[in-house]
Amino acid sequence: MEDTYKEEFSASVYASGAGQPHRAGQPHRAGQPHRAGQPHRAGQPHRAAPTPLRLLYVVEATTAGTGRHVLSLLAGLDRQQFQLSVVCPAHRSAAHGDNHFLCAITRLGIPAFILPLQRKIQPLGDMVCAGRLARFLLRQPVDLLHAHSSKAGLVSRLALACLPPSRRPLLVYTPHGFAFLDARGPQRRLLLAAEQILGRYSNMLLAVSPHEQEIAVGLGIVPWERSAWIANGIRPQDYLPPANQAAGARRHSLNWPDNATILGTSGRLVPQKGIDLLVEAFAAVQTECPTAHLLVIGDGPARASLERQVQDLGLAARCRFVGHQAPITPWLHTMDIYVLPSRWEGMSYSLLEALAAARPIIASDVAGNRLVVEHPPANPGDGFAVSIAQKDAPPGPAGLGVRLVPAGDIAALSNGIKEFVADLPRLRQLATTGPQWVATHFSEEKMVAEMAQLYSRLAGAGMRRGQP
Repeated sequence: MEDTYKEEFSASVYASGAGQPHRAGQPHRAGQPHRAGQPHRAGQPHRAAPTPLRLLYVVEATTAGTGRHVLSLLAGLDRQQFQLSVVCPAHRSAAHGDNHFLCAITRLGIPAFILPLQRKIQPLGDMVCAGRLARFLLRQPVDLLHAHSSKAGLVSRLALACLPPSRRPLLVYTPHGFAFLDARGPQRRLLLAAEQILGRYSNMLLAVSPHEQEIAVGLGIVPWERSAWIANGIRPQDYLPPANQAAGARRHSLNWPDNATILGTSGRLVPQKGIDLLVEAFAAVQTECPTAHLLVIGDGPARASLERQVQDLGLAARCRFVGHQAPITPWLHTMDIYVLPSRWEGMSYSLLEALAAARPIIASDVAGNRLVVEHPPANPGDGFAVSIAQKDAPPGPAGLGVRLVPAGDIAALSNGIKEFVADLPRLRQLATTGPQWVATHFSEEKMVAEMAQLYSRLAGAGMRRGQP
């Protein structure tokens, strides 16, 4: 794979179109011969199509929700409106699940450039990456750079600081969960200070939820007028019950009794996701719910400690870790109840997937989860700043079959599990409204359309205020 891409940025890799034949689906450019079949009036000069906006994505987190978010945008944005390219690392840890980000970009026909970004803070390595990105931007100018994840945001804004103001592209930054939220003590203060200092180089901080936007503004990372949010979106049709027997096969592979009530969760195994809380809650209900079993889908640095916790609590026979699974749809349909016990969430793709799969859901009562099931987001206003005041928004339908429990409250989570197991037939019926709820408020098509509108508005307004 790495042989396909250049470790050093090269203008020859960039899809500038110079010296290359015109590609199908791309706008006709001035200076190219008129093609047969195109309307052309005699005596009038041929009009060139509008020049696409040169849009560069810088991505460190090529896996999980961030990678998925970027791939949705790359696949959905209009190539006649946007000239797309990507800067990303060649690979990421196998524990995160998806090592095929570059393959997916290649299938989309989008140029990719390798930059060895790493999740871990490495001052020297991060500065080297910022310098290389700055040199790349001087050789291959772009109109708008969109940085995804905290590390990509750090390196991209450092790169812009190295450039003269006249050579800086517009910069949009989506943190997908600020890194300082996972840190403690001096490291947390350092990461927050870095965000506050570098915030001046962001033309727009684009959050995935109003809560993430509120954090950015409240902590002084950016002013309100340079912040906005656009909700994540999925293709709900991808989570319909499998037409074949795939779900039944997955269930059978677990070797659990036919009458097992399967509680399931999915996602990256890190402390933020609260799987340790779910294991504790499951241990508390195993006697009262003898048919209950726990299925954990996903991988990550906390897996070993979670598996030890299961062993120590004597739950090994009724709890199974199956690692990263793709596609996840058959596994979702093996679950009777989906549980998302996160300590905090920006906006969870896993919750959207469970809703689209019509699963009864128990989730922690944190801002990102409340947004999905109680207050569907409004359209992003004027494309620049979106109000987080949702007091007048209609609540989510009572028929979603979802219960929110206080985050970190093991007793409340245990009680929720017991009540859901006892009332499963009714909850399954209520959950059938989930797919339509997702299609209406959280579709991938809606997310891409709102993103395209925001990019166009930013570029059209120049939006350079706020940069030094």
